[in-house]
Amino acid sequence: MLPEDYQHKIQRSPLRVGMRSIKTVVAVFICCCIDTLRGVVPFQSTIAAILCIQPDTENSVDAAISRIIGTILGGVSAALALMAFNAIGVSVYGIPFYLFLSLLLIPLIYIPVQLGWPNAAALTCIVFLVISLSYTGDTNPMSMAITRVLDTLVGILVALPVNILLPSNKAAEEDGEAAPSGEASPAPPPENPPAPRDSGTPPDGPSPLPGQDSPPPEEDVPGSQAKEPE
Repeated sequence: MLPEDYQHKIQRSPLRVGMRSIKTVVAVFICCCIDTLRGVVPFQSTIAAILCIQPDTENSVDAAISRIIGTILGGVSAALALMAFNAIGVSVYGIPFYLFLSLLLIPLIYIPVQLGWPNAAALTCIVFLVISLSYTGDTNPMSMAITRVLDTLVGILVALPVNILLPSNKAAEEDGEAAPSGEASPAPPPENPPAPRDSGTPPDGPSPLPGQDSPPPEEDVPGSQAKEPE
């Protein structure tokens, strides 16, 4: 059973489509059209476009440049690794082949992070694995790597203008989606007012009950005062 406040939040929150989702749809469709004209399957370009779309336009150019460098790094690394496997006689799609590919992911993650391009690490590994795992031995590894790198660059170069030209919402949520523009955020609940402070000393006698007059001031009773010693 969900808490009542969480159930109320789900019931009151309408289904919204953020600008990041719209940008992703536009970028993927453009990549499909470009690759159709090129006569290739829009696989690598669409993946790159999805990874490069961001919820805002800040640092879009820097992120695109880092991903371009990561793509080139992944392509060159895959071509060199495949040529090395062919030279030492490692068969494709064998356990040693998969072991070497998995171990090579360590420097491919480490190098972009150390060079100040942490956003490029994921795309570097993706390009490297796509080229290496799709290699069949019939083509030259270098020419295959160049083709895959060009496919990935299409997605990056499409995502960059889409991310800049389409509007972005400033207030983005945790999942990267932004709230619709013009919708005011809910006001915070009012805080409890502070308790009033006492301005004086409390009265000596008991407080009167509702509807009852205040008690009369006490009078001095004769003989109640202490006698002075003679």
